[in-house]
Amino acid sequence: MGGAVAQRLIEAGHEVRLWNRTPGRAGALLERGGVEARSIPDAVRDAAIVITSLADDAAVRAVCIGPNAVSASLRDDALLVDTSTVAPATSRAVASAVGGRFVDSPIVGAPAAALAQQVTLLVGGDDAHIDRADPVLAAFSARRVRCGPVGAGVTVKLLANELLLAQIAAVAEVVASAQANGVREELLAWLRDSGLVPNNLKNRWDDLLAGDHQGWFSMRLGRKDLGLAIDLAADAGLDLAVARAADELFARGVEAGFGDLDIGAVVEAVRARRTAAPVHP
Repeated sequence: MGGAVAQRLIEAGHEVRLWNRTPGRAGALLERGGVEARSIPDAVRDAAIVITSLADDAAVRAVCIGPNAVSASLRDDALLVDTSTVAPATSRAVASAVGGRFVDSPIVGAPAAALAQQVTLLVGGDDAHIDRADPVLAAFSARRVRCGPVGAGVTVKLLANELLLAQIAAVAEVVASAQANGVREELLAWLRDSGLVPNNLKNRWDDLLAGDHQGWFSMRLGRKDLGLAIDLAADAGLDLAVARAADELFARGVEAGFGDLDIGAVVEAVRARRTAAPVHP
């Protein structure tokens, strides 16, 4: 996702300096006009707006907070925008570390959609900071939804991902059960098109049926987001039974070696969850 965002910013005419936690991954972007930084301070020192795209809370805190992190090198007039999906508390901690010059802006959509300038951003932060960041964010997004103060964007993103992940777990169970019971292909197609399967999962239907689960949103990241959604609810005194059931399936998938595959691999966890030998009266 970070690569897709950087590519769109370069294509939109912005001067982009790149830094990755894993060296050597910026090759194609350098050919397009990006400049590779040697370190976080090198990447941040001249930037008016710094954008981070990282896997989890630990990565965001490590990159953004500390003596060699973004917080120590950000210009006094610069703004930090984090597009990662993390806990609201992490966003607030980063905002505090950079003196409030922060916007949380998690992305709804795939990297291909970012390249096509079609993703939605769920934005949290001070309106003045969001206004300032908006022309840059518009380079890779079709819509920016203002959700409230810092942490509000990631809160809504966790709720959105909870919906996606719980739904794909339910659809995976339907697919696995239908196949195990010999439901004909045309009837499976009827189920897909019945209106009961969410539109945003139809692009994963064939993969659930018989795919190799190659994609961009991994089982490991899906489970991370389910855990964050469960914690978010727990902080408000709620225990989410459906999210916990989905989390159990994702955990089984990760433990079975599917952690780096797309979330459609949750169907393999369903298929592996066998009861006793079937009874046929």
